[in-house]
Amino acid sequence: KLMQDKVIMKFFTVVNVSMLGLTFYKILLKFHNINEKKKEEIISYLIKQNLVVWIADTDGAYDLSFVIEVDNLLKAKEFLSVFYQNYSNQIHTRAFSVNLIGEYLTRDYSINKKRTQEMQPSYSAESEKIELDEINLKIISFLAENSRISAVEIANKLNISADSVLQ
Repeated sequence: KLMQDKVIMKFFTVVNVSMLGLTFYKILLKFHNINEKKKEEIISYLIKQNLVVWIADTDGAYDLSFVIEVDNLLKAKEFLSVFYQNYSNQIHTRAFSVNLIGEYLTRDYSINKKRTQEMQPSYSAESEKIELDEINLKIISFLAENSRISAVEIANKLNISADSVLQ
């Protein structure tokens, strides 16, 4: 009923991306000499980039924040070089940070009890990297998009058996 009434709109899976060899980098921007049309152009540009996984229009010290996910620092440097080359005239200040630890769903009030460390979904740069084949990476991708997708649905999309998905 909550899904039908659109109170709950989506379910998601927390993926420990550091185990896949990926790192999040957060970029904060303060603009100058910019109008709303140009700001929307920048946001639209970022939305279209595969490396960008999160964007927020912010108030305060910075006007825009976004996160990129890459498997090496060189890819981050290449992406940001092109971005800064295109929009340097509008950027007054920029900050770059590496997310070494990430925590999700940190608010205890939604579950009515104090969370323990084991209950807290998180990722850490200290995680041991594992190697996955292309099929398993696609399975993770489907689960990250919709954690309630069935093994049969994934199997149909990948043209493999449901047993293969479950293993």
